[in-house]
Amino acid sequence: MVRKAFIRLLIPFLLFYALPVSADEKGEHPWREEIVYYIVVDRFHNGNPHNDGNDRNPQDPSAYHGGDFEGVIKKLDYLKEMGFTTIALSSVMASEDYTGNLVVNHEEVEEHFGSMADLQRLVDEAHKRDMKIILEFVANHVGPNHPWNEDEGKKQWFHQKVELTDGNNQENRLNGWVNGLPDLATENEETRDYLIETAAWWLEETNADGFYINQPDTIETEFWQQFHKEMKKVNNDAYLIGSLLDSNNESMYLESGFDSILNKRFFQEASDMFANVDQPYTELTDIVGNSSPALTTYIDNDNTVRFTKKSVENNQHPGIRLKMALSYMYMIPGTPFVYYGTEIALNGGEPPANRPLMNFQSDEELIDYISKLAKVRSSLPVLTKGDYQVLYEKEGMLIFTRTFEDETVIVAMNNTSASQKIVIPEADIAENKELQGLLTGDTFEEEDGKYEFILDREIAEVYEVNEKKGLNLPLISVFILVPVLFILFLVLANKRGKRKV
Repeated sequence: MVRKAFIRLLIPFLLFYALPVSADEKGEHPWREEIVYYIVVDRFHNGNPHNDGNDRNPQDPSAYHGGDFEGVIKKLDYLKEMGFTTIALSSVMASEDYTGNLVVNHEEVEEHFGSMADLQRLVDEAHKRDMKIILEFVANHVGPNHPWNEDEGKKQWFHQKVELTDGNNQENRLNGWVNGLPDLATENEETRDYLIETAAWWLEETNADGFYINQPDTIETEFWQQFHKEMKKVNNDAYLIGSLLDSNNESMYLESGFDSILNKRFFQEASDMFANVDQPYTELTDIVGNSSPALTTYIDNDNTVRFTKKSVENNQHPGIRLKMALSYMYMIPGTPFVYYGTEIALNGGEPPANRPLMNFQSDEELIDYISKLAKVRSSLPVLTKGDYQVLYEKEGMLIFTRTFEDETVIVAMNNTSASQKIVIPEADIAENKELQGLLTGDTFEEEDGKYEFILDREIAEVYEVNEKKGLNLPLISVFILVPVLFILFLVLANKRGKRKV
């Protein structure tokens, strides 16, 4: 209890200095304790105008905007202070466009972003701050102008041109051309070996901490099994995270070497539900309850409409909606994955409108809230290791527990348009306990065999379950005794003074 009380006291004052408890101590993957921030490099921050080139045009959503490695380096402390532990970078390979996805050379850094030395320095600077860097690796296709397209000796490296039209059809998904891009035949031994060797080279050359793979289910699982094996030879702690076309393939690709997969079903439900008030949690709690804790949770990314846009379309305040969505995302099982600009409620529709240049004239209130969420999550192992159980769910009001060993945390979320009072019997929590709020400071005890949760509209609170403090007799005695002794001292001093006179 002393340890719990100490952690509770630290939370309001020390937002950025506690380190997560290593999951290795419990035999669990430490990556579940990470909080990931995904950056489209070109759209984040221009730290070195000298590498902009002649084609920078911030007014053109399809052109380069000037973001680079130096820009990310200059904002590492900004990200650290918000509690992010891992930065995922969009593809940094030489490409035909700002996204890095139209690769023209797998062994060169995109010149608009800087040099290999700049990328290495970014990784080094992140590591100095106990942060990790993972790189997006494009393995399923190349850009239209990649030299391989004209190389007669590389014909067997590509699938026949057939558009990918059905992501749920395995044959079409594995062999189809995504958005008309030349699709690599990774079942070909030469193609497979080259891509895996090149990925290992990037990992070794940059000292990065792993890879983010978009649409890995457009490639057969055998490729990823070998990919995983070879990356572990370079760095045994290398992290591999994927974003699938078909969410039904989650377990298949987790078993093929991926440490985590983006939880697409969570995204589809959460991004709609939290973008409005008075929405039921029923579908979302079912998804979370039936999802592997190895999955990564998100409410938007570089391929989706931004969450802010959905909120605005519902005539809702995006900052409040984001607080609710992120509160849930940070407190449930899984690894939070936050898209750049979320902390300032950056707006945007379908790509490329969802990738505007970052604006650092920030929303301090939302940034502070994200920092506090990260602090709470990182300070309590129960939030990264614990079981998830719903205590109450009805018409936009949700109360759930996270339990690990002898620790319990209760999360209450009022996503309605009115204040709510919910009574939970002590049998569902524990007898004779005190619930200490860690976000707003709300604290209450069990009374008459029940707990009364009272929450204002559109607010979340995280409660630590502690023993009732009761009356602190020694402390009360001190408060009484000190004034009494002081008065006695004054009386004696006064009498002594009179004698001298």
